[in-house]
Order: sequence, then structure tokens, then C-alpha cells
Amino acid sequence: MSTKRYLPIDKAVFDYIVKYKLENCGDSPTIREIIENTAVSSTSHASYILDKLEGYGLIMLAVGNPGRGGNQISVYGMRVSFNQDRVPAEFRQVV
Repeated sequence: MSTKRYLPIDKAVFDYIVKYKLENCGDSPTIREIIENTAVSSTSHASYILDKLEGYGLIMLAVGNPGRGGNQISVYGMRVSFNQDRVPAEFRQVV
């Protein structure tokens, strides 16, 4: 039986993803932003940690638009909403 081994860097990356998504209306951080804001040392290391987090069942990676930073990261159980009071009235109604 294998056990999951969560390392402090795994938690740091997961925490950063959640914080980023909350502060950016659900958008996902780029690999570069993860590197700049955590102790991750390279793009391959960041990709490895994201794969581990996906394997743990904490996130789901989806290929996104390369112009918008590439992959999108979904956090299982997380829903992001926004405060409508900060949105102009003409933008509140969804077509």
C-alpha cells in the first residue's frame, strides 16, 4: 500500500493557487507566477508539483489558451464568486 507524501512545497504551491484564484476572480496563476511566489525553482519542478497535486486529487489541470497563460487549474471543491456591488450595473445582467 502506498501512502501519499505531502511535502511543504506541495502545500505552498496549493495554497498559492487557492490564494491567487480567490484574488483574481477564479483565474489560474501561470507557471512563472507560481515560481516567482513560491520556493519552486524551475518550470519543470512546478509542472512536477502540479502533476503531484493532480494525482492527490486536489486539483485538475486542463489545457487552456496559450495566449492566456496555457493551462487552467481547477481546485476541487472551490467555487469563486464576486461581489456584485463592485460591478457596474450595466455589467450585472448576464445575457
